[in-house]
Amino acid sequence: MQSIDFTLVVGNECEHILSIMRVIDESEVHHVTLTTVSWIPDNTYVFINDAMRQRLDLGLRKALPLDNFSSSMSDIAFPDRSYSTCQPIFFSPDAYNDVTLSFATPILIPDLPVDIVIGTQLFSKFGLVWNLRLNRWLTRREQQEERAREANRNAYRNLL
Repeated sequence: MQSIDFTLVVGNECEHILSIMRVIDESEVHHVTLTTVSWIPDNTYVFINDAMRQRLDLGLRKALPLDNFSSSMSDIAFPDRSYSTCQPIFFSPDAYNDVTLSFATPILIPDLPVDIVIGTQLFSKFGLVWNLRLNRWLTRREQQEERAREANRNAYRNLL
């Protein structure tokens, strides 16, 4: 499992929709702001632990057989168990607005060592880009800094 320093709002999608319809007040929407986001290579799922499920007030849905998971998740998902999905959640890289929202149905892994693990397919929606040279995800600011460093390295090489 790897992580990136990135601010991300995660919340209860059903409550968010109710707040848009003005059935409940926006302040009643359960949400959490993360400053570090964890991920697993080749993972397309969103995993949460039980503490995060409770913080977001998510109900459980159906069980999911393990054969849907790739081998990269063998450290956190065990073949002798089935895992439940939860009610949908939303993600936003800023104080949530409808333009930047992404949605997912998380899978509950009760003993997950971190609160949430994001599927990497969501990263491009958040403006994160994989850098092959550094072998990690970069935010927009880090991408700009890396481009400037690379331009400086190239300029220095040209002087030599």
